[in-house]
Amino acid sequence: MIEFAGCNDCGPCGSQTVLDAELVCDQAPCNYVLVVEGAGSSEGSYSVTMTCDSIDDIEGTISCGEIVTGSTVGATNSMSSAGSHGGDHMYSFTILETSNVQFNSCQSDYDTYLRIFSAELTEELHSCDDCGDCGTRSVLDAALEAGNYILLVEGFAGVEGSYTVQ
Repeated sequence: MIEFAGCNDCGPCGSQTVLDAELVCDQAPCNYVLVVEGAGSSEGSYSVTMTCDSIDDIEGTISCGEIVTGSTVGATNSMSSAGSHGGDHMYSFTILETSNVQFNSCQSDYDTYLRIFSAELTEELHSCDDCGDCGTRSVLDAALEAGNYILLVEGFAGVEGSYTVQ
């Protein structure tokens, strides 16, 4: 058995523990066991509440042949840990079999920066700024295995604007 996270007296509750853990499941199903025990030989009643972060900033989905449009002006910078400091939008998509995909933002009105992340947003798999034949509008080509992914639409260096991505 492998321990992924542990804690004794952590968090703001004194001797009642608040355990924060980031669990990444790369291949479903992933099963975990929570062990609740007292310090030393302590025993007693307990209550456990589990909360999970969710990806709330998804604008929608995109699939082959589909076009999405929007504006990042004033949007949340949902991926501040990666890339630009401006507003961005995210779209989920699914690949059913290993494929080459292309996301084309040539019709956008600003300097676009496109990125593909794992569905859990834990790994940036591909990115593109000024690639393709549209100047500062990006055309991202990527080979992807079957699975679920997130497309991040943002602007270079915090630039925001209206976009069209096919």
